[in-house]
Amino acid sequence: MKFITFVRHAKSSWKDRTIPDMSRPLNQRGRSNVPEMGGRLEYRRIKVEHLYTSPALRATETAVLLATTLRFPKECIEHVSGLYSFNYEDLLLWLRSLPRGQDNIVVVAHNPAITDLVNFLALSDLENIPTCGIVHMKADIDCWSELGAGTAVIDFHIYPRQIDLG
Repeated sequence: MKFITFVRHAKSSWKDRTIPDMSRPLNQRGRSNVPEMGGRLEYRRIKVEHLYTSPALRATETAVLLATTLRFPKECIEHVSGLYSFNYEDLLLWLRSLPRGQDNIVVVAHNPAITDLVNFLALSDLENIPTCGIVHMKADIDCWSELGAGTAVIDFHIYPRQIDLG
């Protein structure tokens, strides 16, 4: 059994439109949402063996705040350039390459890739995973290479608006 927790990066700042996309930081709302959402994962006792993030600043900041809340060592966060993608097939190829021994992972990345990948894996129809939205999935597989359409189920999803975070 494999467990994947997808986290869409928290709300980012568009205040300075000259900043390159990779360098956009979180805004205040984003910085305040992450610890609360992480607390929801902690409450559900989600096990985190590996935490992967896109190298984009907004995703990295989300991962660091999440790691702090979950007491996951920040120095163990893995930055994966392939997670800076908006295509679910790129994320799927990366997931399929993970070592067999990794069973509980958290992935911080971007839309529409996350929503599309969740819908592909679970054959579901989630409309849109919002910023700082979390989807926890389980897949009854032995190897990550077995991931495909319909191989996972959504265990739960939590969105900031569901818990009135502003």
